[in-house]
Amino acid sequence: ALPTWWLGMILILIFSFYLRLFPFQGMRSTPPPADPLGNFLDLLWHAALPIITLVIALSGSWIYITRSIVITTAQEDFVTAARAKGFPEKLVLWRYIIRVAAPPILTNLILALPVYLGGAILTETVFGWPGMGLLYYNSIMAVDEALILALTYMYTLIYIACRFILEILYIILDPRVR
Repeated sequence: ALPTWWLGMILILIFSFYLRLFPFQGMRSTPPPADPLGNFLDLLWHAALPIITLVIALSGSWIYITRSIVITTAQEDFVTAARAKGFPEKLVLWRYIIRVAAPPILTNLILALPVYLGGAILTETVFGWPGMGLLYYNSIMAVDEALILALTYMYTLIYIACRFILEILYIILDPRVR
């Protein structure tokens, strides 16, 4: 995995300064487009580099982890038995491999949420994107304790909500939990 701040700076250097394809900072053009469609497209144009940065920086480890879990599950005896019974490969994949591999993948995803929030803080800071991450960074730099506590509380609520969703997904995906 690449550090988000470093990748963001490299992408800004290449796509904003050398190729001049994307803006290097901010959320909107000055002046912003008047029509709603133009305003939305302008927002997407400004969001492209931060989104690309987060996807590239965070997807590498997820691809590796997911692949490893699925391969390990595919080598289990019950999968071999399902194939020996003559079940179609699509059924074996979805019912016996993906359904069993999904809970550990979801657990890793939810427990990595603080890492993603930290990556968003750095990405928003590098790109000057006015979001919760940049607000968090600025409040830390200004030692605004009330705002730091409020944002920490918000991130904690997001984490707890994701854990709750994870528990519901466990009930749906894993029949042993029912």
